[in-house]
Amino acid sequence: MINSRIYPLLTGLIWAFTCGILAAQEPNQYKPELKFEISNQEQPWLVEIGQNGQGPIQPSHVAILFLGYRQNFPDFSSPVTIKSILSTPSGKSLSQKQMELLTTGTNCISRLGKFGDTVPNHYHFRLYATSEEDAKKMVQAFLEVCAAEANENIQQFQIKKLELEKNINKVKERLMKTDPDIKTAQTKLDELKNTVHYLSTDEAKQTIIEMSKMLNNLQVEVAGVYAKWTETSSFIERLEAKQKIEAKNSEARTNTESIRLKLEEMKIDLAIELEVLKAKEKTAGRIRMDAENFCNLNQQIKQLEEDKNNLRTSIPDLVNSLEGVENRLANPDNALLPPKVFENKVTIYPVQTQ
Repeated sequence: MINSRIYPLLTGLIWAFTCGILAAQEPNQYKPELKFEISNQEQPWLVEIGQNGQGPIQPSHVAILFLGYRQNFPDFSSPVTIKSILSTPSGKSLSQKQMELLTTGTNCISRLGKFGDTVPNHYHFRLYATSEEDAKKMVQAFLEVCAAEANENIQQFQIKKLELEKNINKVKERLMKTDPDIKTAQTKLDELKNTVHYLSTDEAKQTIIEMSKMLNNLQVEVAGVYAKWTETSSFIERLEAKQKIEAKNSEARTNTESIRLKLEEMKIDLAIELEVLKAKEKTAGRIRMDAENFCNLNQQIKQLEEDKNNLRTSIPDLVNSLEGVENRLANPDNALLPPKVFENKVTIYPVQTQ
C-alpha cells in the first residue's frame, strides 16, 4: 500500500549508514582463534556422485571442521565463490599451486552428509590443500567468506531498519497533513454550495453533459452571427464607396443611403445578438465549471479520506516489520553471526596418494 520510494536524502543517509557499518565491521578482519590438530591418518579425496575426477592437481592435505547451523552457505564450487575466497586476506597468501588447485579442481571445498550427521547441530566440511600451511590458510579464507556473508546480511537488516524508520516517519507526516487538506477541500465545497445546489455528484455530472452540449451549440450560433455581422460591415463599406462615386447623382445617392441605413440597423441588431450569445456562452461555461469543481472537490475529499484510512492502517504493519528487524538484530541467529567452528578445532589430515 505504501510506496517505498527512497528520496535522494534517504538514499544518502542509507549510503552513509552502510559505509559506517562496513568501517565498523570489516569482514576481512575476522580472525577466529582456532586450534589446529595434525593427524597422520590418511583421508580420501572425496568426489560427489555424478562428478568425473578431481582435477589435474593432487592435494596433499585436507582440513576437516564442523560449523554450527546457518540458514545457507554459498556454492563453494562456483567460480564466483572461489574468486571470493582468493580475494580474502588469507586467500591472497595461498601458494600458487593451491590457487591452481582451487581453480582447476572439483570438491576442493565440500560439505559432507546431512546436518548433524557427524556432530549434532553442525555441518561437516572438508577443505583440500596442497600443503599443511595452505590447509590452514584455506580454513581462514573459508571462514572469512562465511563471515563476510553474515556481515552482509547484517548490513541488509540495518538498511531495512533505516528504511522502515524513514517510511514510518513519512507516513505519520502524511497522516498529519490529511486532516488540514480535508478541511481545506471541505471549506471550498461548502462555499461552492452557496452558489450551486446539486444533491449529488451524479446530478452535477449530468449538468456538465448538458452545459457541454449547450456550449457546442452556442459556439456554432456565435460563429454564424459573427459571419453575418462581418458580411454586413463589408457590404456597408462597399455602399459608402459607391456613395462617393454617386456624389453628383442625388437620386442614386438617396437610394444608396436608404439601403446603408437599413444595413446599419441590421449590423446593430447582429451585434446585440452576438453579445447575447456570448453572455449565454459565458454563463454556460461558468455553470459547467462550477459543476466540475463540485465533482472534483467531492472526489478529492473522498480520496483524502481513503488515504487517511490507508495511512492509519499501514502504520501498525510497518511498526511490526520494524520490530521484527530490530529483534533479528538484537537476537541474531547464525545467518547474522560469524561462523562458529565446533570446539574451535580444525584437524588436518594427509590425503591418500592416488
